[in-house]
Amino acid sequence: SDTAFVLQHAPDGQDLPLSFAQQRLWFLHQLDPDDPVYNLGVSIPLSNPVDDAALIRSLEALATRHDILRNVFREHDGIPSQVITDTLPALQCFDLTHVPEEERAAAVLQLRESEVKRSFDLATDCFAVRNLRLTDGCLDFELSAHAVDEDIEVEFSHSRDDRLVRFVIRADAERRIFF
Repeated sequence: SDTAFVLQHAPDGQDLPLSFAQQRLWFLHQLDPDDPVYNLGVSIPLSNPVDDAALIRSLEALATRHDILRNVFREHDGIPSQVITDTLPALQCFDLTHVPEEERAAAVLQLRESEVKRSFDLATDCFAVRNLRLTDGCLDFELSAHAVDEDIEVEFSHSRDDRLVRFVIRADAERRIFF
């Protein structure tokens, strides 16, 4: 029989069951919530000028379309569930243009290390986006997430050659930014 499987959009705020892999990672996170071992991250240097306002609009549009970027994990009566919130991930911007050039690499490394070691509160956020402005025309675009959001892990594994960044940073219909 030819039956088609159609994915349905889950309504925001509804409790959704975790996959077995998500249950395992959620359980491990409960044992040691400060352990960053399951954090995923990618940093992509960009050398073309980027319009920060267009970048923010692009990220907001992407998060609005893709529920996984607004996904959090909550516990009700000892049972974990995932909930799609209406909260969009915030873009953190760090302007390092004022840091002397000979000290800038160390400053970037320190910021990256702090992000890698951060603790995600799975009940409020599982995904973070950062923009480190190095010079007027150069920045590092950074994405990080907890591995419990397994769909994000798939996206990260494809982002090494900046395909994800091209997808994320495609600005509004008026102006497009390609890297």
